Amino acid sequence: WSAALAATAQLPRQAAASSLLLLSFFWTLQTIKAVVHATVAGTVASWYFLSPHVPPSPTKRALRRAVTTSFGSLCLGALLASSLQTTRVLSRVASRHAPCGAGVRSGCLCVLGFVDVLLRFCNEYAYTQVALYGKTFTRASRDTWTLLVHHSGVEALLQRDLVASALSLGCAAGGLACAALCGMWGRAAFGAGSALWWQA
Repeated sequence: WSAALAATAQLPRQAAASSLLLLSFFWTLQTIKAVVHATVAGTVASWYFLSPHVPPSPTKRALRRAVTTSFGSLCLGALLASSLQTTRVLSRVASRHAPCGAGVRSGCLCVLGFVDVLLRFCNEYAYTQVALYGKTFTRASRDTWTLLVHHSGVEALLQRDLVASALSLGCAAGGLACAALCGMWGRAAFGAGSALWWQA
């Protein structure tokens, strides 16, 4: 992509070609993520639902199913997610050069961000249904939407967001605590005035 983008940047009107290259890049990334997600979901489902009689090599079977019979469904979901990602990136770039007010730009980017979070949430569960039950992506998306709307899925979305924020804060605090402890240990063990390892 970088070679194609470098060649495209030299063309006089490269906006459409650059946008398509960006879409293909995001689509490839999202497809890889979808295949990995479906493989892991299929493996865990084999272990969970068939626990005493797990078939041999469940990961290999789940990967084969993800890249053969379920690949079209996973690619469709990846195309939707990558299209929205591309739209968000292009909107951010266009908002820097747009004459409209900052409030309008921020509002549009906020709405696109919300739709992106909702689509990622739905895709996550749709990919899981594709992996477990072999549904098409459209059917899995309808079932996920029904789950979201009729069975208090909004609460699940909010809980997931709050839990993710708490876990991220916990990871950051744990990393800072480890860094502080290592720094105090290093200062106590080697002293403050001794030469550091890169200075020796």
